[in-house]
Amino acid sequence: PISQLLTHKFVALAHSRKRVLLISVGLGVLPWLVLAAIPHLSIADPVAWLVPLAILNLLLYQFPAPAWGSWISEMLPLNRRGSYLGLRASVGSLVGILVVIGFGFLLDRLNNGAYWGFTIVFLVAGAMRLISMALIWGMREPPMRTARAGMGLLDFIRTAQRTNLGRVVLYTAVLYFGVFLAGPYFSIYMLRD
Repeated sequence: PISQLLTHKFVALAHSRKRVLLISVGLGVLPWLVLAAIPHLSIADPVAWLVPLAILNLLLYQFPAPAWGSWISEMLPLNRRGSYLGLRASVGSLVGILVVIGFGFLLDRLNNGAYWGFTIVFLVAGAMRLISMALIWGMREPPMRTARAGMGLLDFIRTAQRTNLGRVVLYTAVLYFGVFLAGPYFSIYMLRD
């Protein structure tokens, strides 16, 4: 998420939110393809590749979010924005759960062929990024409005406790900090116990 602080600079440089999304989503295919290939290559320490590729994947996934948010907020009328984004998040969560369960069954069935199971998972993830790229390519981008002078990051932090947006951002930051801090330990706990 820290990379999102630079997104506006890339949007200004590219003169297009769509272009930033297409580049980020397109490059986001590469980590999945490399992850799919690693189990089948003779690499001394394949696990050492996992962390940098996972970081690159998350970076390319998170980076264009502000550009997408700006773009979609201009395309949706204000009175429909909340219901659309809520429905989108609900459907996305449901699909995510079903995909995790489906791939979990696949990996469980391929007990001895787990490498091939993960190869399938990573290739499907890469294919989904390509489909996402094709869908974004077909979307219309409204002309960008000139940004009005707003408050800087330090001003936002100073006033965050007094505004609704600030309180939501603080709440979300604390929530995600806890989730990301506990996440690796939860996986170990689940595997061990």
